[in-house]
Amino acid sequence: MNKIFKDADEFFGRTVEEYKKWLIDNTREQLDFVLLDLIRLSQNQIVLCDCHLTVEEAEKFTESSRIVF
Repeated sequence: MNKIFKDADEFFGRTVEEYKKWLIDNTREQLDFVLLDLIRLSQNQIVLCDCHLTVEEAEKFTESSRIVF
């Protein structure tokens, strides 16, 4: 999440595969923080989370009856 690029060329000059891997890895790293926040928040109230997950990914974290698309 905190990768520093030396200039715009380094950021925009990556191959499609490099950029795709960076995006996926960045999203996965952020998801860990989101899940920790959701667990903490859900201790005292009902929580609704709007996030970008596939059905398969969402089912890893909750029952399928609690997933809405």
